[in-house]
Amino acid sequence: MEWLKTLVYGAQVATAPLTISEPSLEMAPFPTKVMTMDGGGMRGLYTIKIMQAVEDQLNGKISDHVQVIAGTSTGSILSFGLAENKSLAALEDLYKNHGHEIFYHTTWEMIETGDGFYASKYDPSHFEALLQQNFSQKTLQDIENHHVIVYATNITTQTVKIFDTKTAQKDPEENDKIWFAIRSSTAAPYYFPLTQWKGHALGDGGLIVNNPSMATAIQLKKHYGWDVLKNLKMVSFGTGTHATGMSYEYAHNNGALQWVIPISDMIMKSSSNMYNQWAEDLLSSDQLLRVDGKLTTDIGLDDYSPQSILVIETAALTYIKDNPEMIDRAAKMLGE
Repeated sequence: MEWLKTLVYGAQVATAPLTISEPSLEMAPFPTKVMTMDGGGMRGLYTIKIMQAVEDQLNGKISDHVQVIAGTSTGSILSFGLAENKSLAALEDLYKNHGHEIFYHTTWEMIETGDGFYASKYDPSHFEALLQQNFSQKTLQDIENHHVIVYATNITTQTVKIFDTKTAQKDPEENDKIWFAIRSSTAAPYYFPLTQWKGHALGDGGLIVNNPSMATAIQLKKHYGWDVLKNLKMVSFGTGTHATGMSYEYAHNNGALQWVIPISDMIMKSSSNMYNQWAEDLLSSDQLLRVDGKLTTDIGLDDYSPQSILVIETAALTYIKDNPEMIDRAAKMLGE
């Protein structure tokens, strides 16, 4: 897609009405360092371990080296956590020791919901209490040191809902509670009830923007115009993947019963790969780095068992050991 890069960076930008159409472009210095984090439930622990390896090569916290932090679903927890100056160790503790509070249900609730068959699998009250304990009643505009962008899905309008701290600072109608933004971005259908925002139903951002790299680049363009992309450096952190693609022989004639289980996984992984491909078309290889590796087994979004936590940690540490050049490159991109 060379035409896209030409449109963004070439002479056409000077004459095309792309930036003129934005009514309130930011006049402040452009952000140059961006960090994005995918959705993936408990596999957010994978992201944390990778980020710890990068941080070990930097002076100070990894969040000190970026101006923009963006995330989807579990990435929204990490985004606001880092923006609120929480350490990676504190976020690691949240995943390793509080999974039972995030994904909570009683035996009776499991029976009543058919373990998610008749109604949402988990009672969100414990998760919401945990979020409010960590973020209190702070709102988006209370985030001062970073530009945080978090994605949810507007189920009512079938569009993306963007929680954006810079937008909230301009528009009081967009100034939601941080805990509510996270709760909305993580409201995965089947697992949690949806949230309500101005009469609309909001669900997990991973339904349409599981990898937020491309969406974040476009959101920054809305704030600053196309020129913001010229000197942008973005490190995109994944949550580890396990290949679940299906062969033609297996999938070509499947019906609803065969698709009901794999379809959500197919949507999330396909969209994540698609957005990464588009981001690579928009940004040069010197500007975008995708840091993600393989899992030896498929880990459910809600699987906080000790065995699965060990699998996630082992996969992350293996990636770090086998790909030191990727860790080095991420540290150099953020530390320059």
